[in-house]
Amino acid sequence: MTKTAITKTDQEAETSAGAAGRRRVRLSKTKKLVFATLTFGGLVLALELVLRILDPQMMHFMGDYERVHRYARWHDTDLMPSTSVDWHLRRPDGSDLFHITVKTNAYGMRDRELTSGDANGRTIVHCIGDSFTMGWGVEGSQSYPSQLADLLGQEYLVLNLGVDGFGLLAAREKSNRLSDLFPPDIVVYVLCANDVEDDELTHSIWRRSAFHHRVHETWDWLRERSYVVRLPDALVFWLMIPGLRGNDGESSAPLAPADLRAMAAQHVLTTNKTTQALEALRRDCESKGRRLVVVLLGQPYPELLNMLRFCDERHFDALVFMLDANRTIPGDGHLTPDGNRQLAELVADRLKGLPSAPATSDDAR
Repeated sequence: MTKTAITKTDQEAETSAGAAGRRRVRLSKTKKLVFATLTFGGLVLALELVLRILDPQMMHFMGDYERVHRYARWHDTDLMPSTSVDWHLRRPDGSDLFHITVKTNAYGMRDRELTSGDANGRTIVHCIGDSFTMGWGVEGSQSYPSQLADLLGQEYLVLNLGVDGFGLLAAREKSNRLSDLFPPDIVVYVLCANDVEDDELTHSIWRRSAFHHRVHETWDWLRERSYVVRLPDALVFWLMIPGLRGNDGESSAPLAPADLRAMAAQHVLTTNKTTQALEALRRDCESKGRRLVVVLLGQPYPELLNMLRFCDERHFDALVFMLDANRTIPGDGHLTPDGNRQLAELVADRLKGLPSAPATSDDAR
């Protein structure tokens, strides 16, 4: 055998050995990937099983929460139609934070069942807003729209269009979707400080692609069925509600509406998605002959002070309702049944007179 042939044979052997080595490396990487995937899947299944057996309070609550909500492409969440679910949260000492039934009608409202004939000859009021309008922490009959309906009487049809997590953009969209069947004569918007952040979220949701929406819809479907998938949301709720951690908050001296307006007058006014949406809502109401009443939930937060100054300078029909400790659920911050009653009375007094001038500090509570 010549030297050249020997060299060629050696090269072929090296090439073959190198290829075999690469195949072994690829096979080794594939095995590792499969092993890692199976291990991760096994851990997730084990965690799912453990969580289902232990059934922690927040995990159970989030399951009940998801059964009342659904993903909406015009906002991150909306209420499921024709649903009834118990919500129960306890403090660490075992006492109830709240224990309520959340029941929705065929239109996805936390309200009684309705037909289009219910609107005949009546003044229709759309109550729009977030969890304070929906009646978080109280029974549906104790929410401010329900109590407002009782105060106004049969001449009025008051609709509770509130959904927790809504800002004004989403609240207005829900109102618009029901306006053909129940065209409002009056729109009452209860404004909370976090509406500004919620409107930024809604605006970003409107820019999502169809694929992005499908991913969120799939995740929403999984979250209702899997303890592991809903774990991050359960943690967020646990951090958001101090009563779940045994902290009912500290009572501070309540501000008067006039004091809050004085603070707002010193605030540097800025525009945002909420101020723009509120101005657009007023223009829409004026063009259709509807009355708009804005109720600001009084807290000395910069976002609320900004919105209050905006309403005062632009002469909105605006009221202030102070979120004092004696009106809110300890450790939660939403209105008690009596707090909802006081809010309903404030709005009812306004609607019964309906003066055209904007509210002054004497009108607020």
